Amino acid sequence: MLDETPHKYFTTSRTNARPHKEGGKIAVHFAEAPKRNPETGLTSYSMIWPGLLVVDGITDPEGFAQTVADILNENAHRFFDSAKPKT
Repeated sequence: MLDETPHKYFTTSRTNARPHKEGGKIAVHFAEAPKRNPETGLTSYSMIWPGLLVVDGITDPEGFAQTVADILNENAHRFFDSAKPKT
């Protein structure tokens, strides 16, 4: 059974996009919602991809990234068919 918690299409975490810099960079990642195949009962999960790297110089990179992710999640229905309201 799929978790009934709403899927977060956009999340934040550190990435190794700049491995030469200790700690990497903060990134906003995105992933499509899990999809269940009704014929097989199996669930497919998409890969999580970095969509935005937070640049150096932002005072609170974690807070900035979380704000961006929150705004994008509020508008996920504009980017993902699976986030559109079911009619």
